[in-house]
Amino acid sequence: MGPAGPFYPQRAADARASGHALLRCEVGGEGDLSKCKLVGETPRDSNFAPAARIMAERKRIFVTGATAGETILVQVPFVLGAQAMMEP
Repeated sequence: MGPAGPFYPQRAADARASGHALLRCEVGGEGDLSKCKLVGETPRDSNFAPAARIMAERKRIFVTGATAGETILVQVPFVLGAQAMMEP
């Protein structure tokens, strides 16, 4: 794991950039996400959106309060130096 975490894009880490990605995904039965499409990222060209999609594919992002099968927008924050929130 790198100093910024395993999913933090190297380009953003090198630039000391924080930001977010926006994905459109289908919600699974356990709140997992699938069929994610990249909608955008801030800052542009930071590689946050592809990193967020990889996180979703590897079941590292979950949502609550959404119905299984529903398509939703998910904003994924990337904050350099912040502790990742993990389930126990």
